[in-house]
Amino acid sequence: MKRTKVLFIGAGVGNLLAANYLSEQFGKDFLILEKGTTLEARQCPGVQNSHCQHCAVCQIESGTGGANALHGNKLCHFPASHRIVDFGGKKWVGPAMAYIRQFSRTITNGAQPQCEQLTSVALKAYHSDILPQVHFAELIRNLTQNLKKHIYNQEEVTGIYRLNGSFVVETKWHTYETEQVVIGTGRSSYRFLEEFLSQNAYGYRRLSPDIGIRVEGSPELFSDLYYYQADPKLKFDYPEGCGRTFCAHNQGMVVPVKLGKSSYADGAFGNFSTRLNNIALMVRSTVPLPIDKLEQWAERINQRTGGSLLMGEVSMTDPQYAIQQILGLLEEFPSQDHARLFTRLLEDLFAGERAIFRFDPQTPLKMKIYAPAIDRYWVRPELNRDFSVKGDPGIYIIGDAVGLSRGFLQAMFAGYVWARNFVEKTIRHSNHYDKIRCGRLSSGLCEDAVRER
Repeated sequence: MKRTKVLFIGAGVGNLLAANYLSEQFGKDFLILEKGTTLEARQCPGVQNSHCQHCAVCQIESGTGGANALHGNKLCHFPASHRIVDFGGKKWVGPAMAYIRQFSRTITNGAQPQCEQLTSVALKAYHSDILPQVHFAELIRNLTQNLKKHIYNQEEVTGIYRLNGSFVVETKWHTYETEQVVIGTGRSSYRFLEEFLSQNAYGYRRLSPDIGIRVEGSPELFSDLYYYQADPKLKFDYPEGCGRTFCAHNQGMVVPVKLGKSSYADGAFGNFSTRLNNIALMVRSTVPLPIDKLEQWAERINQRTGGSLLMGEVSMTDPQYAIQQILGLLEEFPSQDHARLFTRLLEDLFAGERAIFRFDPQTPLKMKIYAPAIDRYWVRPELNRDFSVKGDPGIYIIGDAVGLSRGFLQAMFAGYVWARNFVEKTIRHSNHYDKIRCGRLSSGLCEDAVRER
């Protein structure tokens, strides 16, 4: 049995940043377990034709660097997914960004504009840094440079339990004993995390997922409203729920991500421009959708396309005609509420006052339709302000696994805040111990004892 003071589960950017801070300020008594391979060994065999090969471990969502680090992606600055800031407070955004920029030459300071409300449409505004594959790989190399001896790849965790005041963490191959566990497994652990929380009676709630499509087309198909920022985010409120645009990748590509026995369409960047834009159009019902039903719906869509995510193409000559074609391609939804919501969203985005697409009957350009697009399929654990699980101060959950964000910058912010809190709390406890110990020693012996620590 291997023993360590802190055990990180997952080698995503949140845990990697936290481990670097810990290494600098606290010491190197920690390990990082990652079920995937190193970044250099990661390769998705289905990315060229958007056809998931159902690898035992999804190379896009798992491995050193975390989800989508294989291709590169964007870093969305706050207020994107801003609720993760509640755990540390706005005062830590500046220090966190300063620390994060030490590991990347291309991450900027970013702006923090506010969300604008336009009648019933919310238009979120923020700055994004686009990191192509080469720059993202540089970020991961810098984050792992001093941690290589501490990262154990292909170590998928199968169980975590208490034993005599410590934690025992089991993988398929080894057993570890530790005082603290930090779970930073992102979206890929949606099944594992829920089972772990449920088995230990820790509080959590399941989110209502977003479902829809990811569209891809030439830049000429997108309106001026679409280009108000690098990642246009419009949110529409409806009686049965809401609809939104999400996660645009201009000059990017569409990639498959494993979900249960099926896969869904996500966006990413490579090293070269594709001359195509892609963005997700999704809806969320007020009635929660069970994860089993969500997986079954995604599986049926995959089966209809022979395992491919590409549903087909629609002609962008007329808004109503395009909407009819898209609804015909999808055929079914997880519920009637989702069907109504999605039809309403298409009306708003294709033919409404806030339309983000252009149509030209004289130039019949085509738009590719990929499905399904899925988000928010994970759970939201009940956590304290220091990211510890309510009911167990030795278990921490950070990054996207918190269920409040989805983003590399947000995950790194969480890692920084957790590490600072942990180091400061440990130092306070050590100082308190030293005061008690020194009260029983002479002044000279006291100085020697503190110096040894």
